[in-house]
Amino acid sequence: ALLFQKNVPIARKLGFPDVIMPGDLRNDLYVTLVKGEYQRDGKKSQKNVEAEVCVIGENGKVVLDCICPGVSAEKTSLYKGVVTYHSNYPVWEDVVKFDMPFDFFYTSHLRFTFFHRSVDPGKGMRHGFSLAFAPLMQKDGTTLRDNQ
Repeated sequence: ALLFQKNVPIARKLGFPDVIMPGDLRNDLYVTLVKGEYQRDGKKSQKNVEAEVCVIGENGKVVLDCICPGVSAEKTSLYKGVVTYHSNYPVWEDVVKFDMPFDFFYTSHLRFTFFHRSVDPGKGMRHGFSLAFAPLMQKDGTTLRDNQ
């Protein structure tokens, strides 16, 4: 008997085979959101940190449906990490997969936004406190290198 009968999603291997066949296009970009280090900013307690990642196109708008949250899941435009409770040194280790046409790499960049999430409804739910970006294509025509 088969262990799986049907409707089993098939994931492509992370990485590339020894031989790449002509016509096999892979525009996958894997980015690992590792960790952050933040200050208290004069507050008594540490922050509840939430991270968001998206792709911004040449027109300054979010590129739609280019983030793959998992096998057989529908693509999305925004990745949201888990909220770390009272930690100025959150660790995520989340791997985010981006899939978009190759020409988008030349004109787009990744935007990382970090928010403090309040547990007190009277203070508002979240407040942005940090922003970072990374271009998808370097001047020499290569994509982001590992550990950048």
